[in-house]
Amino acid sequence: MVKIELCPKDSCTGCKACMNSCKKNAITFYEDSEGFVFPKIDTNLCVKCGSCVRNCPILNPPKGNQDSHPLTYVAYAKDKKVITTSSSGGIFTLLANFILENGGIVFGASQQEGSLYVSHIPITSKKDIHFLQGSKYVQSDINNTYQTALEFLKLGKLVLFSGTPCQIAGLYSFIHKDYENLITAEVVCHGVPSYKFFKIYIDKLDIKNISRFNFRNEKIWSYDTIVYKKNKRKILIGEKDFYMRAFLHGDIFRESCYNCRFAKLPRIADVTLGDFWGIQKYKHSISTSPNGNSVIIINNEKGEHLINCILNECVYEEMDLEYAMKRNHNIYEPSLRPKNRSTIYSDMETMTLKQLAHKYGYNFTLRNYMGFIKRRLKEFFLS
Repeated sequence: MVKIELCPKDSCTGCKACMNSCKKNAITFYEDSEGFVFPKIDTNLCVKCGSCVRNCPILNPPKGNQDSHPLTYVAYAKDKKVITTSSSGGIFTLLANFILENGGIVFGASQQEGSLYVSHIPITSKKDIHFLQGSKYVQSDINNTYQTALEFLKLGKLVLFSGTPCQIAGLYSFIHKDYENLITAEVVCHGVPSYKFFKIYIDKLDIKNISRFNFRNEKIWSYDTIVYKKNKRKILIGEKDFYMRAFLHGDIFRESCYNCRFAKLPRIADVTLGDFWGIQKYKHSISTSPNGNSVIIINNEKGEHLINCILNECVYEEMDLEYAMKRNHNIYEPSLRPKNRSTIYSDMETMTLKQLAHKYGYNFTLRNYMGFIKRRLKEFFLS
């Protein structure tokens, strides 16, 4: 019999590979006081087979064939509709469209209307691609999508699975096989806040009947926070934009994010996608897009083959990875744990947004306001 010792709490990413692996349904997840989820074993159901331990990407990290010096591109979609409905250059949308056009399945994070809860779902039609578009700066619930992906893989279906690096690692640990019909795409991840923290923030906004929450401005390349009430669009400023400012400061991540095992080279997925921040300063030989520019890091031959299938739909140029890492340090290292992390979750439950903004130094300054005006002018001229 195997002694069952799950991943230590401070290292657990909440990827749910252990739960997906348990054939006796003996593992459930509970929320801690901050709203992050962690596994718990029902000893009445557990048969001590050890599957959960073997399939944990922290206890048994998956091995890959990734390149330590990967090919890197800056790129954006030629189709303006694609790029203006995406967070950066629209590359994920092009990849997803290619997979779906070839009869495949695409897995990714989706925000549920009404609750704004973020969870992973599969889609099989291009008409559903909007469910997976856009950044969601809150931890996505994997649920049983590893199991679902494996079922499709065994049927010979082409599968594109997207997520954070730890979620991709969880998938690899779960399937234990290099399926030729599986392609993985990871985001350059800074860290993940809990849904509970996000939900408390939404409640404090006191904006009724929010149907959609955009963490990024879909019309221009910026971090403006936007809420929708049906089709009415409202951009949040000042103390009401507290969540995004806390996120960008790295104050609200899961504890394991500050010691992420997958924020390094070589990367874990076949393809790594993110924003190519600062590209205008580093390269002037291509026309960069005001609506967003993507960094594409190709980590192995499988990733290269997939990217080659969509390059004719892109404006792109090969870049030195060094330029991509200048404003994307999470490509090679985790976010640092700031001092604010020790108190911000408890304060979120008791303070107003105004009090929080004052305590954590997120007050809206004249410089912030001028930046806001500049972005509105840019949005006006681009529309």
